Amino acid sequence: MADFTEIRNLWRAGETSWRASDLARAFAQFPHLPKMLRQRNIMNTLALGTEQGYFVLRLPRPDRSIRTIWRSQVSEVDLKERDLEVVLPQAAELSELGSSLLAPGALRGLWPQDNSSITVGEVVQFFDGKHVSKVQREGHEETFPVPKASREVVEGELFMRR
Repeated sequence: MADFTEIRNLWRAGETSWRASDLARAFAQFPHLPKMLRQRNIMNTLALGTEQGYFVLRLPRPDRSIRTIWRSQVSEVDLKERDLEVVLPQAAELSELGSSLLAPGALRGLWPQDNSSITVGEVVQFFDGKHVSKVQREGHEETFPVPKASREVVEGELFMRR
């Protein structure tokens, strides 16, 4: 698998997204990247990076709406979509939240340490595109930008959880 940092370093200043297929081809194109002969391995790396919060996957739909995936499992069908885009979290706006993301302890920084209750407003504010979440990985702490999500998206997920 490719290193997530190597993939993130492909973005140039001002770029916010790459088509997943173009990103996969970049590994054959650029000599500074590790040679990965199987596109499948690159797509698996993107899926894992999405599940771990390094990337947001964005899929434009025929009706011009957009489906996003962040910190949840990516399906094989999604990975095969021609128009699938990879977006850095700080540049993404989520069209949906997985219910598991809002569970106590799922996103560090969303819930208080003691898992006491929080308000809807606090959840909305956490997804304003200005917050980060910290994750303990392999002996060190990593900080990840939390993508933006509209009030409607956050409230829709919260009220579906009831």
